[in-house]
Amino acid sequence: MPARSRRYIARFAPMSPILVRTEALRIERRRFPDRRQRDTRMVSRYTFFGGRREGGRRTGETTNVFVDRFGQGVFLLATAILLLNALDAFFTLLFLGLGGQELNPVALQLLEMGPLVFLGVKTLGIGLATLYLVVVSKFRGVIWGFWSVVAIYSALLVWHLMLYSRI
Repeated sequence: MPARSRRYIARFAPMSPILVRTEALRIERRRFPDRRQRDTRMVSRYTFFGGRREGGRRTGETTNVFVDRFGQGVFLLATAILLLNALDAFFTLLFLGLGGQELNPVALQLLEMGPLVFLGVKTLGIGLATLYLVVVSKFRGVIWGFWSVVAIYSALLVWHLMLYSRI
């Protein structure tokens, strides 16, 4: 307790017993800093092993919170993105093997390094991006982001199937 507070209490304590009790309650007894003063971490030990939270701690907290457990809908959307990514990579390599041309300059650079490099970087990049979307899935607009990615990949898959039907 600061010296100024002790002098104040010593001077006015005989007149005010409530002041002494109030000051005694303000004494910090924790050994570690109060964890509730920080925002919830994006990734914690519970994110991957034994998650506990599906929503906010307080009543009404449904958006803009990090959680440890994610719903089936998020799982299905993430699985759809990863599956559509794998199909896109398969069709890309198939068409390139049949004499097709890659229009994406980044993918073209990766393909020049080899098909395994292309597959590895594409899978890792989309996998990490999807993992990020899963972790922030309770934030405003993220589910729309999920659906947008699924829609774009679905349109790309339809394009691949149209090209495949012409072979």
